[in-house]
Amino acid sequence: MRLYSHRQRPFHMSPLALESLARQTLGPAPEAQRACQPDDAGVASTDAVKHVFPEYLALFRKLLDGPVAGSRAPVPDDPLTRANNLKASAYFLDASSAGVCALQDGDWLGPAHAPHTHAFVFVVEFGRQPHAGDPGCDWIVGSNAARTDLRATEIAVVLSGYVRWMGFAARGHANGARQVNIERLGVRAGVVRAQGEQLTAPFIRRGFRLAVLTTNYE
Repeated sequence: MRLYSHRQRPFHMSPLALESLARQTLGPAPEAQRACQPDDAGVASTDAVKHVFPEYLALFRKLLDGPVAGSRAPVPDDPLTRANNLKASAYFLDASSAGVCALQDGDWLGPAHAPHTHAFVFVVEFGRQPHAGDPGCDWIVGSNAARTDLRATEIAVVLSGYVRWMGFAARGHANGARQVNIERLGVRAGVVRAQGEQLTAPFIRRGFRLAVLTTNYE
């Protein structure tokens, strides 16, 4: 999927050839409520880098929400232009794919929630799994899901902050700090689909993590 130059590729298009896929108009599959995101194939050792991530996750989670700028920026009125700007920003931060959808009441995990109307969902692919004997193998094995959660949370912090400083309410959601059903939104935004008990994403074989930005920015 990455054999060709992206030099002339528009910034809002994923590094993956998602434009080549057939489109469907579907609601969320019922199993999306139960489907889970892929996990690590290996088990982390006691010396793995995974064990230092909670400190940084705790820091990022404090920044998923925050104050909104007092006045609104002169943003385009066209929702597609707005969506493409957020997609380009997510891809600059190394997201693998991104999509948008309108929020529904059933997307929230509790009865009390922000008056947000839209969701921006993005996928972050796992890094390459080291082979046995590779330098640092014991340090990295079993940490893919945790470090991808960390990266996804970081991107959610940056993007939600960006939208808030344009004068719109926004909150990031990631594993361990969510107020919405991320898996359900991922299916409806078109970036993943549920196959049995697990989510899959186009062109991604290593596994991935999802994160979401909810907002009143249409």
